Amino acid sequence: MKVKSFLNFSQDTSYKFELVEGEDIRKWYPCDNKKSLDILCENSEHCKLLILRNNDKLIAYALVWFDLIRPQGSTYMDTIHNLLEELGDDFFIFGDPIKNYFENYAKENDWLYGFPVQPHMFMGGNCTVRLKTKGYEFYPKLDKLRYYTPETGRLSTEVGVDKIAGITKYDLNK
Repeated sequence: MKVKSFLNFSQDTSYKFELVEGEDIRKWYPCDNKKSLDILCENSEHCKLLILRNNDKLIAYALVWFDLIRPQGSTYMDTIHNLLEELGDDFFIFGDPIKNYFENYAKENDWLYGFPVQPHMFMGGNCTVRLKTKGYEFYPKLDKLRYYTPETGRLSTEVGVDKIAGITKYDLNK
């Protein structure tokens, strides 16, 4: 069994952070229906994917939402997905260094992260971004920013109240 401490892990230069966007999200985001990623790939001005990789092996990832309308102008790093447990018994890490690694990256870039959102830089604790006003045939399962209204392009951590009659809302966490 290979054992890495957080210190060794964070100093290992074969592990690399990369912020990908557009069609590169489709390449790296692990899901069975790649067509469901259109909403992410087509909104690259607001959505990117932070990946941690070891050469061509995806280790962990998190969606990053840019230019939020609430809190205005902020960037939010969504849930961190650690894929190391899929590597089996030949790899083990003490503690949760992947999460720490991602959170440190977010702090260094002045991004909000976690839920409720950390650090508590504003009241309310929810995040909202305005995407293209478009309905998609398929949707990916999203984590915290999960309530999507195609007619307005609103994607948020809360359902929200829209005053448009007959408006469609999707919970993309189901």
